Amino acid sequence: MFEPLYTPQEAQDRRAFLALLWAASQPGCWQSLPSTAPSFIALGQALLDLETSFYAADEALARQLARTGARALPPERADYLFFPVLRDEHLEALSQAQRGTLLYPDSAATIFIGLSDPHDEGVELRLTLQGPGVNGLLQIALRGIPFGLWTLRAQARYPLGWDIYFVEPERGQVLGLPRSTQVRLSEAHSQEE
Repeated sequence: MFEPLYTPQEAQDRRAFLALLWAASQPGCWQSLPSTAPSFIALGQALLDLETSFYAADEALARQLARTGARALPPERADYLFFPVLRDEHLEALSQAQRGTLLYPDSAATIFIGLSDPHDEGVELRLTLQGPGVNGLLQIALRGIPFGLWTLRAQARYPLGWDIYFVEPERGQVLGLPRSTQVRLSEAHSQEE
């Protein structure tokens, strides 16, 4: 069987895109990103082009993503939103992201959120996931996410809403949380307790 020959950049983009596909089809399961580029850069290079738009809360990341040829737009008009770190002050921008319409649910934004180092002190949220791609119930824990994200996410009912990807840059991994996934916050605690 003939296999196409990829340039190193094409191979990296392909690996990042496949990681996103697997993350979306298996919500709550970590997928590995290519190690040849920082996680957010690899994701941007795999998704962005002249016909797409993005918003990045971090100026240095925005400059890197602009090299793809994609347009930098305000959060309410961007196709992809990148938050290397999501803090309470970013929730206003996130709340403006497109959630789609009943006629065009696919016009919703896709959100990328960086997680804090798993060894950091702070609040860890325990989530119970259910829905397409989840075998029964799946429990996961995420650290470094403001509680307000879950309030914003709950404001839209499927098929509206965002597809969210959580990124662990230190480990080079991504976890998908499609808008079709039901989320229940089951516990929150601090490592200091």
